[in-house]
Amino acid sequence: MTIPDPGDGGTINSIAIGSDGIAILGGSTPSSPLIYKLLQGSAAASVIANANANGGFIASVAIAPDGTAILGGEDTDASVPLIYRVAAGATQATSIGLPNAITGQVNSVAIGSQNVAVLGGVEFSSDAPFVFTVATSGTVAASIAVPNFEPQGLINSVAVYSCDGLYDIKRLRPYYFLQLNETIDALNQAGL
Repeated sequence: MTIPDPGDGGTINSIAIGSDGIAILGGSTPSSPLIYKLLQGSAAASVIANANANGGFIASVAIAPDGTAILGGEDTDASVPLIYRVAAGATQATSIGLPNAITGQVNSVAIGSQNVAVLGGVEFSSDAPFVFTVATSGTVAASIAVPNFEPQGLINSVAVYSCDGLYDIKRLRPYYFLQLNETIDALNQAGL
């Protein structure tokens, strides 16, 4: 595969592949975030333009069911979390704003079936973990309160699970009721 090279090198930190087979790659060059798009079956990646010419890096990429990619990292020029959106078919990333002024970086991004991204990372000034959420069509992330039980902490990985997953309580409830009834029957048979 051919990767366009701006001549100053670079690193890929994260790759996500959408249901349409399009891959979004995120990383950094020595001077700015790096975002590539790779079409399914293509032998060459194309550059996705940096929204605001920020310095910094992309640490994590996730692609939503609607084909929108959300990328997180750090703007190292300002030491603030960096959040970008790459809409399906777009050739340029757009910035997503933060709900408040913090220093820090996004370490991980995950997107659920409802096209809402969850981003986790660390706030530098307090060494505390943070969590943001943003819809793939949103322009500003929302902050989620995170308890911090340790003097220092950060979030390195985020995952989104389905409430209809294998261990969903709605599916387990009949199993527990069945076990409870079998136990009651066994106790009754034992004369208890």
